[in-house]
Amino acid sequence: MKRFSLAVILALVLTSCSPTPLPLPTPTFTPTPTPQPLELVVLHTNDTWGYIFPCG
Repeated sequence: MKRFSLAVILALVLTSCSPTPLPLPTPTFTPTPTPQPLELVVLHTNDTWGYIFPCG
């Protein structure tokens, strides 16, 4: 019994003297890129001369 209690005390002493774990750094969140606006150009013409008089 004495040997068992000595082993328990030795185990407690060894684990209590171990260095404390360092706190983990808090994760930094990177911002999610937002969708950029789409630039769209619509060209419209009412020029129908090419359909009515082709090649000229």
